[in-house]
Amino acid sequence: PFNPTTHIRYVLTKSAIVKLSIYNISGQTVRVLANGFQDAGLYEIQWNGTNDSGEVLPTGVYPCELVAHKYRQINRIILMK
Repeated sequence: PFNPTTHIRYVLTKSAIVKLSIYNISGQTVRVLANGFQDAGLYEIQWNGTNDSGEVLPTGVYPCELVAHKYRQINRIILMK
C-alpha cells in the first residue's frame, strides 16, 4: 500500500522497447509511466497516484503491467488515502 507516492523498480537484462502501464480494476489504462526504448540497466519510476490527466485517483487496487521484449509481468498496487 502507498500514499502519496510509490517507486516501481525493474531491471532490463538487455535493451528493449518498454511499456509500463497502470490500469484501473476495469482494465482501462489510467497512466502510462514509460513507453519507449530503454538500454539495459536498473530503472526506478515514481508514481504519485494520478492518471494521465493529472487527476488524483481514488483508493483502490491498480494492476501495473511491465512489457519489455518477450517479457510481461503484472503486479497489483494498492493506493490508500
